[in-house]
Amino acid sequence: VEAIKEVYGVEFDEQQQHEFLYAQLTRPKHGRGDIDLPCFKLSKTLKSKPAQIAQDIVANISAAIAQNRGVLFLSNPFKTVTADNGHINAYLTAAYLGQIINLILDEHDSYLCGLPSLGERVMVEYSQPNTHKAFHVGHMRNVALGDCLVRLFDHCGYETVAANYFGDEGAHVAKCLWLIQKEMNAGQLSLDEVERDTRTNLGEWLGVKYADATNKLTLASYTKYPYQGVVVAKVLSIAKHPQSENVAQKIPASWHVVRVEYGASGEQATVICGGTDYNVGNLVAYVPVGQRYKDKLAEAKDMKGVTSHGVIMGALELGIKLPPKPTPKPAAEQVSAVVEEDEKKDEKKTKKKKNKKKKNASNAGNNIAKDNRIFLVDQFHSNAKVGDALTELGKYNTKLDDVVKIWKTYVAEQQEVLKKLEAGDAQLLALWQRTRKWSLDEFKRIYAWLDARFDHDFFESECSEDSRQLVDEYYKRGVFVESEGAIGCDLTNVSKQLGFCMLLKSNGCGLYATKDLSLARQKFDQFAIDRSIYVVDAAQSHHFEQVFATLRKMGYAQADKCYHLSYQFVRLSEGKMGSRLGNVILFSELVNLLATEINQLFLDELRKKNAELQSEEEKWSEQELSEAQRAISVGAIRYGMLNHDNNKEIIFDLKKWSMSSGNTGPYLMYQCARINSIGKMVEFPTGVKADEVDFSVLESDEIAKQIIFELAQFQKRVKQICEDTAPSQLCDYLFAICQLFSKWYSVKDNNIKNTKDNELKAARLRFCQSVAETIKVGLKLLGISPLDRM
Repeated sequence: VEAIKEVYGVEFDEQQQHEFLYAQLTRPKHGRGDIDLPCFKLSKTLKSKPAQIAQDIVANISAAIAQNRGVLFLSNPFKTVTADNGHINAYLTAAYLGQIINLILDEHDSYLCGLPSLGERVMVEYSQPNTHKAFHVGHMRNVALGDCLVRLFDHCGYETVAANYFGDEGAHVAKCLWLIQKEMNAGQLSLDEVERDTRTNLGEWLGVKYADATNKLTLASYTKYPYQGVVVAKVLSIAKHPQSENVAQKIPASWHVVRVEYGASGEQATVICGGTDYNVGNLVAYVPVGQRYKDKLAEAKDMKGVTSHGVIMGALELGIKLPPKPTPKPAAEQVSAVVEEDEKKDEKKTKKKKNKKKKNASNAGNNIAKDNRIFLVDQFHSNAKVGDALTELGKYNTKLDDVVKIWKTYVAEQQEVLKKLEAGDAQLLALWQRTRKWSLDEFKRIYAWLDARFDHDFFESECSEDSRQLVDEYYKRGVFVESEGAIGCDLTNVSKQLGFCMLLKSNGCGLYATKDLSLARQKFDQFAIDRSIYVVDAAQSHHFEQVFATLRKMGYAQADKCYHLSYQFVRLSEGKMGSRLGNVILFSELVNLLATEINQLFLDELRKKNAELQSEEEKWSEQELSEAQRAISVGAIRYGMLNHDNNKEIIFDLKKWSMSSGNTGPYLMYQCARINSIGKMVEFPTGVKADEVDFSVLESDEIAKQIIFELAQFQKRVKQICEDTAPSQLCDYLFAICQLFSKWYSVKDNNIKNTKDNELKAARLRFCQSVAETIKVGLKLLGISPLDRM
């Protein structure tokens, strides 16, 4: 600022200083200097070329350094400055950089402390588990993200409210209660006995029941052909389409007029079939008019002048992958013609670009779709007869009489349970309250183990009535409108993609959006929040776009500060997991797996050493070992979930995440404890005051200076990470510091214990302590509790 004033006679005010100087400062990527100031934005104001500005300012600062004049007389941060293609590269002194160390280690007002209050209230809603479902490893990503955000916003000066929203009603609850009640009525189950069995984890027990119920309510659990309405038909005749020779009609070559017999009483139908590889006499899968297939209704349809009645199903439509078709080799006399044709094509291709940057992502899918072979029932089921239901032919348990009938009975029973629940049936309500508590108690135990904070709990069941009243209120105001019997918010004038946000179905039932509007109103009116963050998976992105747009139409200005932090799913190495699939790693199993891994990698060795140690102080007590096991386990799972971009899927890898080396939570915890132990092993030199250490002794130590510079960026980085809602960047920052320190520590000359010079020893000890403190605070922001020793 002073150099610009002296050279160009221009005095910047605070806003200009921020815009033209502070906001432009960066870390040079090329390594030339500690900070870089590009001069391009200064060009217009100073009426000079960037390169000239850089040279002029560097000359002025260099002279001031040599003469020790101006503001540099009071405090000179520069070792030297250089000009390079319109950039000013500044090298900072170790004495100047070292000031941050004393600020970090200030016991009363550390540089690492939380920032002053901003006077803005933020609510972070996260976790949102469903009762009556099991909590599994996939849920950990949401909890790790949400809790980390709460810590970040708290640190950055926001008044932060951590909220949970439990899905404690709806179809998933009815499914679980249906099966429990069914088994209780049959005398197969006693909830009292379940509660008395101390080995039973009640929350996970409910999750297993939910998975069992889902299987019983899914037709695919009974038959490999889960398509009701599809029957076996016999091909009676195959003829060309009457318009196949009419070029103007553009009839596909595969279209044929097929006559089939499909009923037990000899019913017949004419169908236009576009499939291949079937003949007269074959038995095929047929959907008669009036039956449904894949949520579509089979109807009589005009197909270029011929009325087609129903659908003949291809193998792929039924989810059946047939063996690849053999590719016939061209005859010898055809080869030369093929080669000649290929040469002609190559000549044409040379006129086009050889490499296309963009390829059609659906090519692979299109190749599969070209397999239009009809599913020949008689090739797979020799006992099949005309009129047989395909579901019966494919049933897994041949002892069952009618799988569709069984399935439909169960579905009707479950629907009845749902209706009774919504109507307030006393018996079901008591069962719901009892089992709901099991789930909630289990969730609380999990959050305690993870050390996840919640200030307020919302429940879906508490939003139902208010949400209906909300719709009625805003419908009367004219904000919501009716469309085809349903009520919702027309958002097409905002964006065509947002369309119509349905809030009440024609049958009067609400939707997720209805309850989210009610929840948002509670947040705004009761908690007076300025900003609302929803940590929910990416599949709900469109849902929240509609909800936020609807809130704006309702007149809530806070809607502009509503933000959906989306993230991708956690997968197992073998593929997708889910409660419905029953292939999840449940929380109790996860804890046990982590305990086994952590004990093998860390604690079993400590137990062996305990036997060899003479000093009781050096020994690890069982309580300390137990606490260390939990802390390292939490560190492994939290860091593993946070150390990924929110928009990328995570492949759960427990062994990799638990390692004490590499980019893992245990590695950062180990480095923190290791650095912290240096101060315990090496006594601070007498005759040197801790807060008066001369850090200029580190001038030649480039790695230490680089680390100190990174420590000085802590608050700036944390604020940016908070605003970007990107905890993975904090992982990157802390890991980079650990790697740099490991590099510094491995230099033989940096051995602190053997350092003879007291000033240098003191500087190094304070340096190490500041690194440990920074990592410690960073870990806490990630929700990881550092250990004093490890």
